[in-house]
Amino acid sequence: MSFHFAAHHGIFWHEDHTDREPGDTSRLNLQRVIFVIWMTVFLFSCLFFFKYQVPKRYKN
Repeated sequence: MSFHFAAHHGIFWHEDHTDREPGDTSRLNLQRVIFVIWMTVFLFSCLFFFKYQVPKRYKN
């Protein structure tokens, strides 16, 4: 697991943003949550594509 991946998931959040104001921290946390949700949707989209679309192409 790279440092970039860990930083996105808040493992080093307290070390890098201890001097942030509450408003900035809330905004950055919201962006991080949206990023995680987007990655989850993208992952399920890829799984759906490879599971349902690719076999149909080979059959047809």
